[in-house]
Amino acid sequence: MNVRTREHGRFYIGPNGHRRFAGSASGVYLADTIRHKLASHPQRDGGVMEAFISQLEGLPPAREEQPSYTPYLLTAGDFSDEAELRSRFNTYFANWHPLFPFLDGAYLQGVFKRCAGNARAGAAVFEGMGGEHALVLSAIFRSIFSIGGTGRAGPGIPIFTDSTSASTLAMVVLGACESNRLDHISTVQALFAIELSLYFARRFRPASHLSGLINKLVFEAGLHRCPCRYPTTFDLPSERDLRKRLFYSIYVLDRFLTRHLGAPITLRDIDIDVCLPGAAEIHGEPPSSVGSTDPAATKSTKRKRDKEREDDTTPASPVPVHPSNPQTHDGAPPGSAQSPTTPFSESQTRASAVNKLMPAFSLAQLAGIMGRIMETFNGSRRWRAADAEDAMRIRTELEEWWIDFELDMQDVTQIQTTDSRGRYTALFRSLYNQNLMHINRHSLSLPPESIPHRNALQAIILAARTICSSLSIELGPYPGSAGPGSASGSGGSRGVGPAGIGLVWPGYVDMVFDAGLALMYGTKVSAKLADDRAAAGIRQAVLVMDRLAEVWDGLQPVVMVIREFNKRLDPHRIASGTGDTPDLSLDWLIGTDFNLEANPSGPEYMFLPGFGAGLGGNSGIGPGSTGLGGMSGGGGAGMGMPGGGVGGGGEFGGNADLLHSFNLYANGMWPGPMPNAQS
Repeated sequence: MNVRTREHGRFYIGPNGHRRFAGSASGVYLADTIRHKLASHPQRDGGVMEAFISQLEGLPPAREEQPSYTPYLLTAGDFSDEAELRSRFNTYFANWHPLFPFLDGAYLQGVFKRCAGNARAGAAVFEGMGGEHALVLSAIFRSIFSIGGTGRAGPGIPIFTDSTSASTLAMVVLGACESNRLDHISTVQALFAIELSLYFARRFRPASHLSGLINKLVFEAGLHRCPCRYPTTFDLPSERDLRKRLFYSIYVLDRFLTRHLGAPITLRDIDIDVCLPGAAEIHGEPPSSVGSTDPAATKSTKRKRDKEREDDTTPASPVPVHPSNPQTHDGAPPGSAQSPTTPFSESQTRASAVNKLMPAFSLAQLAGIMGRIMETFNGSRRWRAADAEDAMRIRTELEEWWIDFELDMQDVTQIQTTDSRGRYTALFRSLYNQNLMHINRHSLSLPPESIPHRNALQAIILAARTICSSLSIELGPYPGSAGPGSASGSGGSRGVGPAGIGLVWPGYVDMVFDAGLALMYGTKVSAKLADDRAAAGIRQAVLVMDRLAEVWDGLQPVVMVIREFNKRLDPHRIASGTGDTPDLSLDWLIGTDFNLEANPSGPEYMFLPGFGAGLGGNSGIGPGSTGLGGMSGGGGAGMGMPGGGVGGGGEFGGNADLLHSFNLYANGMWPGPMPNAQS
């Protein structure tokens, strides 16, 4: 049997008047073939396609009265603190939109100004808009204000206060789509905005549940198919661009949630043929395109792209990646400095538009590598068949990605080029080291005296120390800070991070915990890792956790363990604590979900009196801490993504392997129960 056939799927118009996708497995190709064969017959095709579509769609939904969305829509009262909402809006688009460019920033900019104006005039916020349109915008704005506040609460600010309210709104949006009142693209944008807000709040399980729903809508809307393959269906460059950006935003977040929870991959690369936004279009740009994407972008290095762009002045599609900063746009004096959210105009070149997409481009590339790491090392035991060559191939992919990124960043400083990824250097550096840990972590299941175990341990320890050092610089005290709780310097991020860095990544917690486990494990099995070297990394981890506790509640279990690690490695630097000695067997941590809704009670913190001198001299690091100085900061900066991986089971997924290895050496050494560990 010849399996290399030409059967394929296609788009069709659904009952709601919008496009839906029927995959080849549905039999749409055969139905099309029969329809074409009958097209020349006097009686035509007899309604073959109509019948096929009807059996795809099933029974039409019952006729309903227009539902009332009023309880879920934003009101004039929600816009009472317009300045705060503007700040959150700008913070979101400056920090998060370049990584997840699934929205049309310029359009939302205009809607925000219109809504604020209506609120000031006492009119309905969404005056003149349909109910479904207002529902989608309410979901998106509420998500933006939740993320842009960087963990800050605010009286009267329309944010999600818990996962239940977010999930309820998501179901209302889905209901509008199911009743054919809302198109798939608007539905997916609204649902993904809610998912991203849940991810930011570290409510990973509700976010993952919503991700599964979104993935099904992705397939139904055909977002997993490159729009350039269907030039008559998607004839506008702006529409093709938006579909690509929306799909890869979903793809990236799905990868991180999957790895964190240790779940199988649902958006598999073998089911996807969408070209990366900003990369070469391998399916060819349709003739109607105003300007094609960069033909050299898949080479990854901006150095290679720049050479081929020198004579290219084709204007880009006018779909902006960044909206205007409302404060600058509404009254900044001429010649004043522009914020990172200043838009690019239609007259700017395609090269500039592609440069705006580079953070998302690099993150999507890495998400693909992450998926291959999980498939190689963490698949079902029955089908797992990774060998040394597979491991080398994955490691090579990761190194190529990182080398390309580093060389691009060197060009920025050496030849004064611009790269929109520059402000995310810390994020990508830490992601690289985190993935090094994941590639090597499986070897820790081997005997400690074996060469593969020793080699992997050294790589993991180096990556762990780099993560701790980088994050302590990125999130530690900095000149001009007013201490924890300050909103200066990072767009209202409660003093987390140096000036100009407002992105506070939810995965910091998991990265620091992974690194702490690795360093402690290394001191027990490797004579070459001196306690004082491990202690330096653990001290930096404590500093980072103190900062993160300002943004997210419910981190007490992790903070407690990291502090106890520090006490065991360097007891003379720790103020004496009270209560029982924690049990560091860590079995209780497997299955614990550290998120905003968890708030276990625990013993009082043991505070560190000596941090800050080498990191900028900020006072008041951690609640109730006093006395500064005594630690100099290492080089580098970094951010992270959720750790955990796949393969171990429980909330931390692949972390269970490392936890188990650590337990082999910790059991019996630190007796006694963890106080309130199970609360």
